[in-house]
Amino acid sequence: MTFDRIVQVLTESTSRRTVLRSLALGMSGRLLTLGGASGLAVEDKATAAARQKQHNDCPRSRRCKKRCCRRGETCKGGRCVKKQPPVHVRRSVHSLDESGPALTALARGIAVMKARESSDPTSWIFQANIHGTNDGAGANWNQCTHGSFFFLAWHRMYLYWFERILRKASGNPSLALPYWDYSESDQRIVPRPFRTPSSSLYVAQRNADVNAGQPPPAENAWMFDHSPAFETVNFFHTGSGTSFGGLQVSEALHSGGGAGQLENTPHNQVHSWVGGGSGWMGTVAMAARDPLFWLHHANIDRLWKRWLDQAGGRANPTGDGDWMNDTFTFFDENGTEVTMSGKQIVDTAQQLNYRYDDDGAASGAAAARREKGASAAGKQSVKELGKSKGAGGVDLGTDPVTVPIGLGAALPDAGASSTERRADAGVVLTLEGIQGTGVLGVAFEVYVNLPKDQQPSPRDDAFVGGVSLFGLQLQDAAAMGMGHTMMPAALSFDITGAVAGRRASGREVTVTLVPVNLDASRRLPKAPLAHLDSLVVSIVQ
Repeated sequence: MTFDRIVQVLTESTSRRTVLRSLALGMSGRLLTLGGASGLAVEDKATAAARQKQHNDCPRSRRCKKRCCRRGETCKGGRCVKKQPPVHVRRSVHSLDESGPALTALARGIAVMKARESSDPTSWIFQANIHGTNDGAGANWNQCTHGSFFFLAWHRMYLYWFERILRKASGNPSLALPYWDYSESDQRIVPRPFRTPSSSLYVAQRNADVNAGQPPPAENAWMFDHSPAFETVNFFHTGSGTSFGGLQVSEALHSGGGAGQLENTPHNQVHSWVGGGSGWMGTVAMAARDPLFWLHHANIDRLWKRWLDQAGGRANPTGDGDWMNDTFTFFDENGTEVTMSGKQIVDTAQQLNYRYDDDGAASGAAAARREKGASAAGKQSVKELGKSKGAGGVDLGTDPVTVPIGLGAALPDAGASSTERRADAGVVLTLEGIQGTGVLGVAFEVYVNLPKDQQPSPRDDAFVGGVSLFGLQLQDAAAMGMGHTMMPAALSFDITGAVAGRRASGREVTVTLVPVNLDASRRLPKAPLAHLDSLVVSIVQ
């Protein structure tokens, strides 16, 4: 076969190229290769040797057949593809060696960030001020969202970008934020480095009990219990309902009026306990300056994932356009301004390159199937049955307060409804217009139909939950630019079981609020602690 005939065959039939290329190898020491539209090109021995040397010099991790992949690429299936970043694993802080590389890198990264000027977006103070501050108006400061169904999504984004900054500052490319699993009673004492004054993980502005390594009293165990939140199926609620994630709104608010069950307990309660009577964690404006803030919120983020794992209708609100598409502003590890929305943070492993050490093996497809139809979650019908009397509301002080609520209609039979009603329906108690007076480190236990001669105890079935004043104090109002007023906040509790087990005489429900001091002093200050505008009992269907 002549050389011209070889050219003709190669240009007419791509299926014969491999065979003909082999035939061409011996022709005058030259290699025939396809030359695109121009037909054949001839590569001499020198060129071939240079190409082979380039291939030999290519790092093994980037070799791909006879080419060298670019930086940031890897060879997969014979093709150069963009290298995927590693998936970082967030682990329980109590599983880490107190003097090991993970906590050492965490402390080093925080120390580096603390040494930077507050005007630097990658500094400790600047990042803390994104959550809240009393330092005045800075670029993208005072941006945290509370009291609505944006709460969980915003804080996931916030932690993600902070973690990237922290990782680079630490010099450890494997660094991941640990989480603090205080649901385990033996893990409520934080590891020693967080209690050592010479460590960057320590701050003096905490409840003295926390820094002394003292566990909270056993009777306060309810403050760390996420199980009531996990029993709630719907992600968001409307009106006076209850939900896991919070009130449905059309735009995020710095301080909204409808916290979800997880935000109220354990989120708010842990803030109040760690902060005590004067610590940073007790107020929105200062909370993120305490390193424990980041471990606390990593755990809240983890609990969101564990709630979804229970299935049974639990799903993210991926059908809500506002939740999916509203954007928020942060800064990356280079100090560059970035934006992010809900649709970018639904799958932490695939979208954000992190997971938790107790994550299951559920695939992205399984998660998507679980969330199908989530747009219907939270659509509730609320019928008010009764409201507390008195135009001046209810003042809460150092003594328990009992408030009677007359009902305009009889309560439904809870025994029958427990199998027939929707999982997000039932009898709901709503505390409207809650605001603290500025006294930190105080919570309130809430009881329904507690007998007059009975000592209140969270172990009793009359106990329906608790109220933390985190985010509802005068200090928080000032930080949020609201002067000395707050947006009216409302907290709702599912009291279906309580009214079924303890029916009051006639058409009346009694609500008892018992103050609890969370500070190491164990003494409640003789001063007004909080105010409620009203208490409402409703049927939610």
